[in-house]
Amino acid sequence: MPSSGLLYATPLMAVVRHKQRKTRMVWDHEREIEKKQEIIEEVASSLKGIGVQADDINNIATKLVDNLISTTPPEKEEVCFELITASSFSGRGGGKSVKAGNIRLNIGKLLEAASSGVFTAISVSAAPWAVPFAALLLWRSLWSSAEIPISETEVVVLIALHRLKNAKKIVEKSEIEILDSVNQALRKHERQTISQSDLRHAMKILEKIDSIEKVKTSGGWFIREWVRVSYR
Repeated sequence: MPSSGLLYATPLMAVVRHKQRKTRMVWDHEREIEKKQEIIEEVASSLKGIGVQADDINNIATKLVDNLISTTPPEKEEVCFELITASSFSGRGGGKSVKAGNIRLNIGKLLEAASSGVFTAISVSAAPWAVPFAALLLWRSLWSSAEIPISETEVVVLIALHRLKNAKKIVEKSEIEILDSVNQALRKHERQTISQSDLRHAMKILEKIDSIEKVKTSGGWFIREWVRVSYR
């Protein structure tokens, strides 16, 4: 059949004249700063609820977060445009998931900071365990989805366990030895001592929020010093 003399563009010839919408990933440092401020505000609210003086709250909350957590930013999509070519249909460079940011809570590091005097200039006479108390509430909030009530007893027990752990982060002391360490701390701050039953209850609470874990082989307790959670 004779040619009509018309020139028809192939699909590839047509698409090279168009641009496509594409995204590239960049770090969202603004969201990281925003998330850290959210955590500081949550800690400040916890401190207010446990009797810390109003003038100290913001200072304690900021120092606590600085010594308890480290963060990495999430990714965010940034829109750009590029020319469509034949390779655009090759299937390469397909969909890419956006990477979440990370929050690492290190309660072991916080307790070391508290022991070294980082918080001694701050008046917490009304709540001698305010800093680890707020840290444990934050741990529960970010790591454990269950709204398990936490009292001063669980905080003092956890501090005692951290002091009693060995190099492998395991407490291999008897229940009586753990109880004695807890009650020594309570007497020091003129608080009422606890019974073995109270200790067992506190240990169950700490186990439920994953801050301690029973070691089946030895019968001791593994002290979980840090956890990592994601955010967007």
